[in-house]
Amino acid sequence: MAMASDGSPYRVIGQTVPDVRGPAKTTGQERYNIDVTFPGMLHGKTLRSPYPHARVLRIDPSEAERMPGVIAVVTAKDVAGTNRFGDYAADQPVLVAEGETAKMVGDPLALVAAESEALAEAALERIQVEYEVLPPIVDPEAAIQPGAPRVHEDRGSNICGDPVVLDRGDVERGFAESDVIVEGTYRTPRQEHAYMEPAAGVGVPEPGGGVTLYAGTQAPMQARTSVSRALGIPEHRVRVVPVPMGGAFGGKIDVSVHPHLALLALKSGRPVRMAWRSEESFQASPKRNPARIRVKLGARRDGTFVACEADVLLNGGAYASSSPPVLKVACCYLGGPYDIPNVRIRGVAAYTNDPIAGAFRGFGGPQAAFALETTVNKMATALGTDPIALRLKNALVQGRSTPISPMLHLDHPVTLPQVLTRIRELAGPKPEPSGPRKKVGRGVACTMPIFDTSSGAIYLLKGTGANIELLPDGTAVVRCESAEFGEGASTLLAQVVAEELGLEVKDVTCVLGDTSAVPKSGRAVASRQAFCLGNAAMLAAHNLRTKVFEAAADELEAPPEALGLAEGHVFVRERPDRRISLGKLSWACRLKGIELRGDGWFSQPHGKLGHTFSAGLMDLEVDEETGKVRPLRSVVVLDVGRALNPGALRGQLIGGEAQGLGFALLEDMPTEGGQILTPSLMEYLLPTASDVTDETIVSFVEEPYPAGPYGAKGASEHSVKDVAPALVAALHDALGVWIDEIPATPEKVWRALGAAGRTA
Repeated sequence: MAMASDGSPYRVIGQTVPDVRGPAKTTGQERYNIDVTFPGMLHGKTLRSPYPHARVLRIDPSEAERMPGVIAVVTAKDVAGTNRFGDYAADQPVLVAEGETAKMVGDPLALVAAESEALAEAALERIQVEYEVLPPIVDPEAAIQPGAPRVHEDRGSNICGDPVVLDRGDVERGFAESDVIVEGTYRTPRQEHAYMEPAAGVGVPEPGGGVTLYAGTQAPMQARTSVSRALGIPEHRVRVVPVPMGGAFGGKIDVSVHPHLALLALKSGRPVRMAWRSEESFQASPKRNPARIRVKLGARRDGTFVACEADVLLNGGAYASSSPPVLKVACCYLGGPYDIPNVRIRGVAAYTNDPIAGAFRGFGGPQAAFALETTVNKMATALGTDPIALRLKNALVQGRSTPISPMLHLDHPVTLPQVLTRIRELAGPKPEPSGPRKKVGRGVACTMPIFDTSSGAIYLLKGTGANIELLPDGTAVVRCESAEFGEGASTLLAQVVAEELGLEVKDVTCVLGDTSAVPKSGRAVASRQAFCLGNAAMLAAHNLRTKVFEAAADELEAPPEALGLAEGHVFVRERPDRRISLGKLSWACRLKGIELRGDGWFSQPHGKLGHTFSAGLMDLEVDEETGKVRPLRSVVVLDVGRALNPGALRGQLIGGEAQGLGFALLEDMPTEGGQILTPSLMEYLLPTASDVTDETIVSFVEEPYPAGPYGAKGASEHSVKDVAPALVAALHDALGVWIDEIPATPEKVWRALGAAGRTA
């Protein structure tokens, strides 16, 4: 049972609380973006470039404009602002203008709003565009060389953001002192978010030249600012209302339909709906960055790590999006959860004419973990030692540091030894093969995941706000900038407020993200919501509780410090029968012109990240004849600080593992000359129920973190990172071959066996 610092049990925290939005979802009452409608609503569509690199010489929309039922056609000539947006850098056009270059397949050229979706589609075909097709720049290795042709002509090179440099000790000396050196070059795929609901929304024109955008986003305030600057609309005239989304995974941080909806709504003077097809989402939304990572690891004969060198190259695609911070995080992961005295890490992200890449659950961690942890597993093989024992020997312990320690809050308990010991305890016997030519293998991996703490370390988010209002019916409303996309923010906030104010979870309503109604809280990213929003809501509840006690003191004829809260009432602790309901108290205060409201603002010192520890184990079976891999059983162990809602957290970790299996085994979005070769869900392979493990064991290590709400840490992204290296290690255990490029498709497994002389 979860206990408070005074030894009393928590009522709600630490309990598995069902999703407060669950009834609406299961009965079909939840409104998603495509469900938003307004009278007189038009349908919007986007004309996109079919070329990855082409100069737009002329755009002639006149024929489309003359079509009956076409109400508005918009080109870059209609954009009054900068016509640029972007997550890390404002380098992405709202609409490509005449004379500018389209830099990827799917770059937007023009917009249409019409009375029907079919009519809008037909109008796109009437817009005439003249191009000068240019050679695409698609090789990131070649793109970063001095003098290479540039994707962005106004930039000095194709290096996207600042290169990363991390140094510790003397690497050359470290390798000279090593008895065993293992190295490898690893490649990871471009991965599509493949959320159930592509980008969609409705733009509604408002009096005075304003616009309201009912469209999902993980970053409502950022979307408002982006639309304002890009379109030249005063920020106070842009309202963003983030409707619940059918998935996000980082892919809805960047604005998508938002500026296009605003342009069409303002030009047509009517509400406009726009919903991307999945093919458009494949073209226009950011992906997981493809990566090439070289790792070199040196150790003594007894297994002590002496030196590590890593070099990272990310393909950022046509625009920056989140690639520079993704690179930074990937390099942080390459420092590992290990005590290595000599480390050198270098990283670069490259612009190319490939699809845009950026934020995706794990944020650089899965790519880096695959490379480093596969190298560690190779070292265990070279030394002839148990891979868990090797990790325990080199595990970071309290008082020691890593190359990224200056970026971290080091007051966390260091629990990697406990995490690794737990995974060993839960491993159980290795499964038996199901038949001839079938081999069974087991692999492990571990990481030191990081999470945002409202410190500005990754996204320059320097604080998180929340406010809570007590209503006359005795219920509470909590408001903050967040978003609902399946991660359970509303449930978490309701738990915190209910715990602190003596309410039931059902008596707490959450208003999330409406930029006209909520305080600035930062984006719903970086595993920060439980930690940052939880802390902000706690502070707001404490502030409100103080006001409640002050207001109730007169009613109960007792000093505020003598009062308590429980079951929707304020009571005198020594005389529990002397009480007043929160509803009655709130009503009495309103009659006096007093609003019972609490505000909370949470921040930590600038530039510091939170960290935790995770490990994964994978058992699989592989067919030697076909290379087909079947995951059998997995174990996920994570230091969560404290599990605020164990059932919800378990679901997050199982979902993350499923995405990790897709990354490791199935998913890839290759390109040829900038054209996507798997351009839709017909060609792109996603894991289904038959592709995930038959059994998944999830275990929490709970060492409460003093800075977290009730001791909690950020946790939602972490299970995705251990899957690929554990799976590849299991393949090696089964077959004796290493796969250095994922996804580990049957063809790659079969070819690796052939290279080792193992196929007929």
